[in-house]
Amino acid sequence: MTCPRGPRNPVRAVRAATIALALTAVACLATPVRAQWPGNGRALCTASGDQSYPVMLTDGAGGAFVAWEDRRVSGADIYAQRILGSGAIAPGWPTDGRALCTAAQDQLAPVLAPDGAGGAFVAWEDYRAGGGDPNIYVQRITAAGAIAAGWPANGVGLCTQTDVQGRPTIVSDGAGGAIVAWEDFRDGTGDVYVQRVNATGLPLWGTNGLPVCAHDGDQRFPVAVPDGAGGAIIAWQDTRAGDADIYAQRIDGTGAARWTTDGAVLCAATLDQLGLRITSDGAGGAIASWEDYRADNSDIYAQRIDSAGVVRWTPDGVALCTDLFEQYSAALAPDGAGGALVAWNDLRSGLEDIYAQHVTGLGAIASGWAANGQAVCVASGSQFDPRAATDGAGGAFFTWIDNRPGSAQLDVYALRMTGAGVAASGWAANGKPLCSATGDQTVTAIVPDGLGGAVLGWFDLRSGNADIYALRVTATGGNPTVAVEPGPSPNFELFPAAPNPLRSQTWMRFRLAEPEHVTMRIVDVAGRRVRQLMDEPSLAAGDHEIAWDGRDEAGSRVPGGVYLLVLRAGAESMTAKLAVVR
Repeated sequence: MTCPRGPRNPVRAVRAATIALALTAVACLATPVRAQWPGNGRALCTASGDQSYPVMLTDGAGGAFVAWEDRRVSGADIYAQRILGSGAIAPGWPTDGRALCTAAQDQLAPVLAPDGAGGAFVAWEDYRAGGGDPNIYVQRITAAGAIAAGWPANGVGLCTQTDVQGRPTIVSDGAGGAIVAWEDFRDGTGDVYVQRVNATGLPLWGTNGLPVCAHDGDQRFPVAVPDGAGGAIIAWQDTRAGDADIYAQRIDGTGAARWTTDGAVLCAATLDQLGLRITSDGAGGAIASWEDYRADNSDIYAQRIDSAGVVRWTPDGVALCTDLFEQYSAALAPDGAGGALVAWNDLRSGLEDIYAQHVTGLGAIASGWAANGQAVCVASGSQFDPRAATDGAGGAFFTWIDNRPGSAQLDVYALRMTGAGVAASGWAANGKPLCSATGDQTVTAIVPDGLGGAVLGWFDLRSGNADIYALRVTATGGNPTVAVEPGPSPNFELFPAAPNPLRSQTWMRFRLAEPEHVTMRIVDVAGRRVRQLMDEPSLAAGDHEIAWDGRDEAGSRVPGGVYLLVLRAGAESMTAKLAVVR
């Protein structure tokens, strides 16, 4: 017996004679795909339960690190995966991702920064202490998918102070460590705190961090970029004057504030400024963008602050769009010349569309761009929640969630725009679909691939629960063409199911060349999971057999029709058809 045999998941060794007969008619419909990006995305995690809200970090070589909230067991944990520019899972990384933290209670809101050695830091808000008050933890993962030497299995506590610490933001310190900022309620109101951790996991700035701003009112929703000199620029939403304004501070590598005490003002216009985003200006400063209510409706504004803490554009920011209808949920990418391209949700047509604007390093609207922005997507239906990444050539990739007529679900669309405000070569007006698989796809991240293209990440409901997918797109909107090098024979073989068609039961047989993490599931032709038959973390090499009794997860007999068996061993997968007759 290779594995225990139970009434719902029978697995047993197969006799040599049976395998010999099965080898005469291999019924695999799909050969393992090596080093190639499939249409509709590469699955990074299809474990049981929901995996959602991925964040990404470019690996600088065409691929990306991806971290997410994972509910495969109970509660939310933090997992990560690395996808290569070729579309393959990086060597050393497990199928369905590496666990970074599986401590008690929930771990949420991961953020990523490079570690300077090919790996990444991941910080998150952590509820392991109980009581509903999260703390801030961080973990380091190597390029090869291992927890860095000396780091504990569930991460290092940067702030375990009582009361609430949440919404972390993280940047590299340029010396092998990282700087993490967060909102902190230890004094009863929201403040911004910061901590630095070195490459070995040692916090450097005291117990539970240093205050960046602890002024009257609330300081919340911090965002950060590196200052290029071992420190960070941290911006936040600030209610010290009543309404929400935008402030920022530069913290150097020693933890000292370099600008005005409690922060420099980016915008203190009347009414609220919300939805803050930030990017580096490439010269030691930063560009911030936000939703602005000074005109009693939501508009899009931006401001640049230099390394000395001096605002460089119009006081209280440059108006990027002041159309009479609502604009909100901005995303921005640097243009490489001190300016930025900013995209947002726009309701000027009565439905949600995507518009963008280009502001130069001098704070002017770039030549060729309309006063209230250029249309990125004004297709029928709704387009919302844009994300942006630089294209390295003065323009940007924009991606969004799209629900245009004719589609019953949410899909992933994208468009590359040049710095001159037109669609780049190879890209059509209103964008192109990058994933239109069955079920909803909710894109949450895009990063440059370092080679002129971009890598996108999303959580995907094609299987019925939320999984993590990614896709790489070239500068001209194509799926990268990757040479597939000859490799060893597939790590496993899948033999014909018998009987097929089935009435009450069938047996599926497969052979492993070496121990692997093996999953097997039945899905319908739309990709929805019908039954999980196997999830063995380390199944022994050799011959195996598993039965399916024609029933779904609830134990009910499935209707007659065509179903798919999906077998995955390590990074490889195969699919076979099964017919059920009633």
